[in-house]
Amino acid sequence: MARIPYVDMEQLSPEFQPLLKENYSAFRALAHSPEICRAFRNVVFTLKGTQLTPRLRELAMLRVGWLTQCHYEWFHHVKTGMENGVSEQDIRILMEDTPAAYARLDEAARLTVTATEQMYAGPAASAEVVAALDRLLGTKSLVELLVAIGFYIGTVRILSTLDLDLEPQYEEFLTRFPLKST
Repeated sequence: MARIPYVDMEQLSPEFQPLLKENYSAFRALAHSPEICRAFRNVVFTLKGTQLTPRLRELAMLRVGWLTQCHYEWFHHVKTGMENGVSEQDIRILMEDTPAAYARLDEAARLTVTATEQMYAGPAASAEVVAALDRLLGTKSLVELLVAIGFYIGTVRILSTLDLDLEPQYEEFLTRFPLKST
């Protein structure tokens, strides 16, 4: 049960009602501050439209979700990841959570997971990992990846604190790809 009430579309002025068209719990909670919700939503959808390959973006988001055991983040990105090139094997590798498992990932995926872990643990991804990602992805995609990782590390802190309810379309993944904490 969410720690704050959700906002319904009719509670917003017409200018802000489009923020809730997807009916996600995250946007409905953040809509208590429509301006913040709009900015947050814009970043989410901007990150989805970058040059960075969707698979790498989703692997990073999944790694953040697994590291934090954030229920909302993990299950959203299991579904979104599978729709964007992340395989069931990729997800199982992240769940296995061992260096031996990560060795089965391709180089770009392995470096993405490593950068995510390093940024999560703080304070930064190593120079070696950044250089390798820059060589593989190009500087534009590298920047997009680092911003996505940083944004979602912050995002899970908000989502976990709000203890948001998972929408029904994600529930099929609860038993298929369970978190350690569930």
